[in-house]
Amino acid sequence: MSQAGINTDIAGLRKKTTENESAITSVTVDVLNLQTQIDNIDSSGVIDLALKENLANKNATNGYVGKSGNDIIFKSYDGTVSSILSNDSASAQIYTFQDKSGTIADLEDIIASAETVETIGIIIKEAVVKVTPIDGDSIPLADSEESHILKKLSWLDLKATVKTYFDTIYQTLLAKDATGGYVGLTLFSINFKNVANTVTSFFTNTNTAARTYTFQNRNGTILDNANLVTGATDNAILRADGAGGVTTQGSVVIIDDTGRIGIQTTPTASIHIKAGTTAASSAPIKMNTGSLMTTGEAGAIEFLTDQIYFTQTTNSLRKQISLKESIRVASIFSKTNDSTLANVTGLTANLAAGNSYNFRATLHLNADTVGGFKVGIAGTATASSITYQVLAHAITTGTQALANGRINALASSVSLAGNDSYFVQIEGVIICNAAGTLTVQFAQSVATPATTSSVLVHSTFIVENIL
Repeated sequence: MSQAGINTDIAGLRKKTTENESAITSVTVDVLNLQTQIDNIDSSGVIDLALKENLANKNATNGYVGKSGNDIIFKSYDGTVSSILSNDSASAQIYTFQDKSGTIADLEDIIASAETVETIGIIIKEAVVKVTPIDGDSIPLADSEESHILKKLSWLDLKATVKTYFDTIYQTLLAKDATGGYVGLTLFSINFKNVANTVTSFFTNTNTAARTYTFQNRNGTILDNANLVTGATDNAILRADGAGGVTTQGSVVIIDDTGRIGIQTTPTASIHIKAGTTAASSAPIKMNTGSLMTTGEAGAIEFLTDQIYFTQTTNSLRKQISLKESIRVASIFSKTNDSTLANVTGLTANLAAGNSYNFRATLHLNADTVGGFKVGIAGTATASSITYQVLAHAITTGTQALANGRINALASSVSLAGNDSYFVQIEGVIICNAAGTLTVQFAQSVATPATTSSVLVHSTFIVENIL
């Protein structure tokens, strides 16, 4: 090898030796720096998370001991920025991270993000419901006397405040007496609004002594004192107008000082009723038909179908009050040269189906001695049965001129001639089958020219209802 080559090799070895010495120096520096950081853990309490804490320093809960006022340093990804988690607690504290990823908020962030009406509303909406508050519960409020700062109001104080307010408006329940009425209400008013809420009416109390007012158990209208019309009629019973409900006095019913009752008249008897009129529904007394009492009572008046009954005192016997239809001839009824029976004007009665009647005709006759007369009973009613007889007395001779046998049919007749004046009676009983009329008929016995036979005025026909 030449000298030049040897020199080149020596120069290369020297360069490598120099580089190795530099590397050794750098390692020494790194070791020294690491020792410094380890030393700093004990002296300053600053821990670089890039370094590993000695496991011997952990306590039973895996926490590090002997680190008062220590900081934990966080490096950024590029190693240029350090963040520090410090502990300045004066006593033992536990900080727990939630079991989820997230960002730790800074104190300034919390102060800066003040709640809004929207967020507060959501908080209230999401809060747990408490149905029945108790006295120890609190309600938040904004104090208008101190710039609307947040304060709390207890449920107990709220109730007391509300009660104090409403006690000035409404009567307290504690003011009720044993009957449930309110006590101590002098000169009070109860207000009523109408449906349209435009008019207020008042129910007032101006009593100076205890009073009791009782409403009837039904719907009705309270009368105003203006509706109560006064009058001069003594002891008149008030009556109400049917159209407007206005109470008027009048003289509808009067009870005088002796207890006599007058109905639309001044009483002069125990019960005194005014007279009827020709108008409909104006009869002094009207009875409805009904059943008879099983046992008669003395003095009782009863009405059943077409019969009126009165019960006498002796043995309490019920007696029928006779219902008669009494009619008479008001003007003379004559037949001249006529032997055809005709209804005597004025001597017609009305019968009701199913009833039984007793009838009697009393006739005063003038008859031609040749033409004579004939009489009978007829009518539009039909009879289940009928029985009657005719008796005639000749007034001129004073003898009984006719006593015929029984007649058992309507529209039959008997006749007589030879005298000029007669008193005739027709008497019998009919059971009416179909309603209609019952009438007395008259004619000459023999039609005789230029002769007349007549039924005179005051001849009568009486028909009465019987059982």
